[in-house]
Amino acid sequence: MGATTRFARLSGVMATIALLIGATVAAWVWGGDGSDPSNLRSDQVQGDPRRPNVPAPAPPLVQPKGTVVLDTTAKFSAIEEAKVIGEGEAVVLRPQVGTVTMLVTTQNTTTTGTWLFTVLPGHKLSDLLSSINQLYTDAGFKPLVGAQAGTTVMVSRPADGEPGNVVYRAHYISTHGVVRVEAYGPGATQVDEAFATLFTAQLTNTPPVG
Repeated sequence: MGATTRFARLSGVMATIALLIGATVAAWVWGGDGSDPSNLRSDQVQGDPRRPNVPAPAPPLVQPKGTVVLDTTAKFSAIEEAKVIGEGEAVVLRPQVGTVTMLVTTQNTTTTGTWLFTVLPGHKLSDLLSSINQLYTDAGFKPLVGAQAGTTVMVSRPADGEPGNVVYRAHYISTHGVVRVEAYGPGATQVDEAFATLFTAQLTNTPPVG
């Protein structure tokens, strides 16, 4: 037998083995044991069934009821540029605040919102909270007597018989940053109820610390 003939036969045998190996690997990948290619093989660890599933943590802010008008997280500079915050407040927040998260809604004539302020490196949440509380004190807001420990609730009401909005602004320190809860509108009863409901829900979701 010539060398050429032996080489041809050897090449044919090697090709057949390669095809068989390829078919076997394909069957292992797609069918597990090659019996049913519709059943994909999976050797991934599925987790210990004895351990309960741990739910994902709740977002730090509660979604107020009503039609959403603001739902965003951005750097303070972008929030300021969009004129979402007034100049007087911007002067206080600008040197300290890194990012702002806002969830604001309207329902009838009442606006409610939850906010989260983070601080820039080198700044303290306690200093930010003190600055905000002083800002609203200087603006004529009055502290709500009996507010939960660790929180400051400030209220502004129009004089008796005068038109205007009732405004609530509450702030406290959480593990995520300084939280604000707000409610305002011309209807005192509606605003009082909306604030109380939202503030209770927010404190339950993300309690104050420190």
